[in-house]
Amino acid sequence: MERKAWVVSYMRELDRKKRKAILDQAILEEGLSPENDLRRQLFEARYGLQSGTEVDHFVRGWMSMLYLGNNTRGLFAARRTAREKASIRSDWKMDLAETFGSTGRTVLYEEFYNLVRLYIDLCRNDRTYSSYLLGLGTMNEGSLAAKIARDIRQTAFVTAAEIGENSEFSGLTEAAEEAFADVYPDDVHLLHKGAGKER
Repeated sequence: MERKAWVVSYMRELDRKKRKAILDQAILEEGLSPENDLRRQLFEARYGLQSGTEVDHFVRGWMSMLYLGNNTRGLFAARRTAREKASIRSDWKMDLAETFGSTGRTVLYEEFYNLVRLYIDLCRNDRTYSSYLLGLGTMNEGSLAAKIARDIRQTAFVTAAEIGENSEFSGLTEAAEEAFADVYPDDVHLLHKGAGKER
């Protein structure tokens, strides 16, 4: 899919203030198209601008998905999973995006891509995440890529498929693969390792 240069920059930019500047400039030049209107609404909802908080709601949804990946069994698992799924959908404004049809799927995909790029960046720069047991030693880039790939596979592939109905989280899965491939182009196979999808 051919994307405008500013959209690519917007997807890849991890600093929220810089993202806002890119989006504001695009709206100034292009106007409030349906795509830009949804991007603006998702931006405001994601970063809590409507509630005055400093929470990244997309990251919060991702962490909820990580939690579900480790806690989908047990006596009250189905009820807890349904509650967490509703919370994730709310954090990611999936109902809003769905009202925009194919435009909504495209714009939400862009936001998922940015979310996964941010997650990868946070993991790569976190000393605790990139260290071995008890903080003894730091992983080499290959081991770190494999660890990040395992987390992304569990969250965006396995858990998304387990809790999603009719591929409702397929945009997340596809965006996660593209984001990982852009950071680790030679290691995409790690996303499918052990999942019967090794390529």
